[in-house]
Amino acid sequence: MLTQQNLMDRLNQLMLDHNVAWRDIRYDADKAIDKINSFMGTKYPKLSSILISPESTYTFRSDGVDIEYFPEEYMHSVVIPYIATEILARAEEFTTIYNKYLAEIDDGLFTMFQKEFNRVPLAYRQDPDRGVFFASDNALAAIAHNTIDEADLPVYKFHVAYHINNQNIILPSGVSFVEDIRAYLYEDTYIIKGWNQKLLSSDGTKAYTFIGWSRNPNEVTEDSLVPGASFTIMTDVNLYAVWEEESTLNITVDGIVTIKDEFIHSITALTIPDIINGVIVRTIPTNFLKHTTELNYAEQLEVITLPNYITTIQTQAFKGFGGSQIILPETPISITYAGISIATLAFEDTPSLESIILPTNITDIANQAFPIVGSKQMVIYCRALEQNKPDGWLSGWYTGASYPYGVTVVWGYNV
Repeated sequence: MLTQQNLMDRLNQLMLDHNVAWRDIRYDADKAIDKINSFMGTKYPKLSSILISPESTYTFRSDGVDIEYFPEEYMHSVVIPYIATEILARAEEFTTIYNKYLAEIDDGLFTMFQKEFNRVPLAYRQDPDRGVFFASDNALAAIAHNTIDEADLPVYKFHVAYHINNQNIILPSGVSFVEDIRAYLYEDTYIIKGWNQKLLSSDGTKAYTFIGWSRNPNEVTEDSLVPGASFTIMTDVNLYAVWEEESTLNITVDGIVTIKDEFIHSITALTIPDIINGVIVRTIPTNFLKHTTELNYAEQLEVITLPNYITTIQTQAFKGFGGSQIILPETPISITYAGISIATLAFEDTPSLESIILPTNITDIANQAFPIVGSKQMVIYCRALEQNKPDGWLSGWYTGASYPYGVTVVWGYNV
C-alpha cells in the first residue's frame, strides 16, 4: 500500500526540477480525489484527512483489517499525475510533459471507471441522483442507481474501541472499562462515551482522573475528543484515554506519611515510595489506615509494602488492617540510615496478619508491639539469630513472651 512518503518520493522523481513537500501539495492531492469523485460518482475522503503522517496509507480499517479505498494503481495513473499538472501549472510550465500528464489522467480515469465503477462499495457511492448519470434504458444506469443485485458489493462495518491507555491503572474487581460492541456503517454519527470513576495505580500510590480521549496513544493533541462530542465514522476508531494524575498519599516536611481520606476505602494494595514530593518517607503514624472523620479503616487493603528508609512505626500504626501481609524493607543500616523503631501496639488489631518477616535493620521494638488477640496464630520470622537480637528489642516485644497465645518466633530465617 502506498504511503504518504512513497507518494512524495514518486512525485519528486517525476518532477525533476521541483522538490516538493507534503504541505506544498496536500490540497492538490485533495483536488485529485475531487476529480475522481466527480468522474466516478463516488465520495472518497480527502487525501489530507487520511495521509496524516509519512507512514499513513489511503486506507480504512474494518473489523481490524486495512482496506484500500481504491487500488493503488490509480494513485499512480490519476492522483500523482494530477498533482504534477497542478505544480506545473503554478510554474506556468505548459510543456510537453504537462500535456503528457493530462493525457495520463484522462486514460487513468477512463480505466478506473471501466474497471472499478461496478465494484465501488455502496458506502462510497454518491446519492443516485448526484454525480454520474446514465439514461434509464442503459444497463449502467441500473448499476449506478443500485437497482440490481448488490450481493457482491461489500458493506463495511466499523467499530469504536476504547483503551485505558495506562499500564499502571488497575480496574476494581468486577468493573469493565468503556466498551462499545456495536457495528456502525460508513458516515454514521457517533456520540463519544465517557468515564466518571477515579482509578488507582497497581501500587496504590496514584489516582487517575479521566479528562478525555485522544486518537494517539502517546500524546494529547489539539483534536482530543471529549465525552458527548460527535464525529462521523469513516473507519474503525481507536480512542485512548487521557488521565490526570494525583498522589493518594500526603507527606509532612518531617516525613510522616498518611493516606488521603478520599482513597482510604478503595486502595487494595499499597507500596509506599521512598520519596513523596521530594521528602523521604520516615514515619508510619498512629491510625495510618483510619479515615480522619469516620470510624472506618482501609477495609479493602490487603498488602502494605513499606519504604526503604522508614525509621519509625508509631503506636497503633496498623490498627484496623484487615489484610494478610505487611512487608518491611531489608535495607542495610548505614551512616545515613539508622534502621527501624517499632512502638507499643504498632500491630494491634490486625486479625488476618498471621505472619511477618522482621529484617535485621529493626533496631528497637517496644513491649507488646505484636499483641495477639483471641485464637489467632502468629508466626514471626526474624532474620537475626536469637543471640544477635538487638538490645533495643525489649523482652516483652510480643505478648507471647508472657502469655500462652499462639505465637511462634523463628530465628535466623533466611528464605
